[in-house]
Amino acid sequence: MAIRWIAAMIESHGGKLNAIVAHRQASRIGSRSPGSALWQAVALPMHQELKVTDGGVGFRIGTGYAIPEAWDPRCKGIRY
Repeated sequence: MAIRWIAAMIESHGGKLNAIVAHRQASRIGSRSPGSALWQAVALPMHQELKVTDGGVGFRIGTGYAIPEAWDPRCKGIRY
C-alpha cells in the first residue's frame, strides 16, 4: 500500500509520519474527493496500523470540513 511505503520512506530519512488527513479537512474544494469509501477502507485502518492521527473529531484546516459521522462513527453529530 502506498501509505506504508510513504511512511517507510519518511522514516528512512529520519522523520515520522504523524497524521493522515482527508482532502475535505484541508479544503472546501476537495470536500467531494475522494470520499468516504477511501477513508473507511484505507485511512481508518492506516491510522490504527501506523499509530497516526486524523487530527481528532472536528479537526479541519482553514476552510476545510471536519470528517462527518457518515464517514466515521466517532464523529457524532458532524454532518456531511
